[in-house]
Amino acid sequence: PVDVDNHADRACASALEMVAILNRLNPEFRREFGITLDVGIGINTGEAVVGNMGSRQRFDYTAIGDTVNLASRLEGLNKVYRTRIIVSENTKRSLRGAFLLRTLDMVIVKGRSEPVRIYELLEDTPRNRALAEEFEKALSEYMAGRFESALILFEALSLRYGDETSGVFVKRCREMMENPPSDWKGIYTAREK
Repeated sequence: PVDVDNHADRACASALEMVAILNRLNPEFRREFGITLDVGIGINTGEAVVGNMGSRQRFDYTAIGDTVNLASRLEGLNKVYRTRIIVSENTKRSLRGAFLLRTLDMVIVKGRSEPVRIYELLEDTPRNRALAEEFEKALSEYMAGRFESALILFEALSLRYGDETSGVFVKRCREMMENPPSDWKGIYTAREK
């Protein structure tokens, strides 16, 4: 592997480009084959062991380590949050360029005990900027345990923007209102890989 100074920026730019290309191809896939494709990308920044692994007879060029495991967990969380690109706090701190990140949650992923703040990487458009800003207000209410006011805000976002992630939080708020947690700390524990 070659060390690259702005690896976090390159990873985020590549992920956005992958989503843009898929968005351009999906109408053709729908017409030709009656299907659309989706993608889930997890980006984390940190140290990893990278290179050829295995024996002389059988080896594979791969990356291993805690950083890689967390990126894999983030990729899987896209299904939970109905998103396409999730990045970690470490990646956010490493970014040099201007990228639009929507704060998603504080989450404990499978295999870890400490929570990680996660973000959705979005295409930087006026609509997405407004969505991210309004979502932040709803998320703040949710994190503070004010589930009724958070519910109202998430419902409005879901309707106004057709935002599936807000729909996820609408469901969560309703669950929290039915069974209020006694020790709420604003941290979600993911059960999925």
